[in-house]
Amino acid sequence: MEAEDKKIAEAVLSHLCVGAQVGGIRFGPVLQILIDSVSEKPAVHGRVYINLSSTWKVYDSVPSVFPDKEEDLPELDAEEQIRLICSLREVPIAKVELGESQPHLIVTLEDGRVMFLNGRHEMYECWQSGASGGEPNEMWMVVACPGGGVAV
Repeated sequence: MEAEDKKIAEAVLSHLCVGAQVGGIRFGPVLQILIDSVSEKPAVHGRVYINLSSTWKVYDSVPSVFPDKEEDLPELDAEEQIRLICSLREVPIAKVELGESQPHLIVTLEDGRVMFLNGRHEMYECWQSGASGGEPNEMWMVVACPGGGVAV
C-alpha cells in the first residue's frame, strides 16, 4: 500500500465515519454496515456503508498486535456476525485508520471497542466503504484492493 494512497484513504474514511455511528445492517451477498451521521459537521449526501467482504473481529480494546492475515481471524457464523454488529449500534465512531502496511480497516469506537477488518487477499476486495444514492457529483468510495493496495 502506497503511503500517499493510505493518507488519502484515511482522510476519506474519517470524513465518512468519524462522529457517525452504526445505524443498521443491510443483508445481501455480503453483510453491509450502515453508518448514520449524528454530528454537527456537514452531512455526506447518500447512505454511508462498509461492506464486510472478508473476516473481521470486534475487540474490547486496542490489542497489542492486530492480525496480519485473514487466517489469523476467527470465522463467525451469520448469527454471530449480526449479534456483534448490533452490539455496536449507536456507539459513535472515534477514529478510522488503516493498518501500517496492509489496508486492514481499523474502526475505533468511543467506548474503546475496536472493529478490525482484514484488508489483504490476493484475489478479491476485502472491504469497501463509501456513500450510495447521493448527489451525482459527489462520489465517495474507498476499496481494499486485491493484493494489498487501496483505491479511493
